[in-house]
Amino acid sequence: MKYLILYYVFISTHTTGPSNYWTGYYTSRSGFKFHERQSNALLQAAKQVNALSGDERFEEGISSLAQAMGISQHHDAVTGTAKAAVDDDYNSKLA
Repeated sequence: MKYLILYYVFISTHTTGPSNYWTGYYTSRSGFKFHERQSNALLQAAKQVNALSGDERFEEGISSLAQAMGISQHHDAVTGTAKAAVDDDYNSKLA
């Protein structure tokens, strides 16, 4: 059995018109993506500390951040394709 080997450079592009190319899925809105990663790290640390301490005083805050994380991981938020006003809303939920 022989396999065909293809050598090429893959650049993820999407076009919506003759000169409208979307290449920024992974680089757009990097500030939000950083904010989302930091918020998730904080959430996971808070959940672990809360579980180890047995103290339930912070459950409401943890639940609130978990809900905000769920919203911020929407496909338009993660890829950076949301409109600016929507992106601002995602950021305000994580603040």
